[in-house]
Amino acid sequence: DITVQKLFECTKVGVVRPYEQIVQQVEDAIRDARYPRGSKLPTERELAESFGVSRSVVREAIKVLATSGLVESRQGSGIFVRNDPIPTI
Repeated sequence: DITVQKLFECTKVGVVRPYEQIVQQVEDAIRDARYPRGSKLPTERELAESFGVSRSVVREAIKVLATSGLVESRQGSGIFVRNDPIPTI
């Protein structure tokens, strides 16, 4: 409808996936030092319960965070904030 378009510019609305929301919240927590460098994040199970999602969604978020250099997964030890996170956050 042309009338609506004349009133204001519309921008396409995107869909934010659950894992993207988790990535954003964890990035914010790291940036705000709620999870300082070298600290251990909660377990996948604890994160899944806190966010109200499945563990597979948490795993996807952790994969993205690890790829971006913010966290590292240590086999048998857990997920840790890197001591030298890439400074793009």
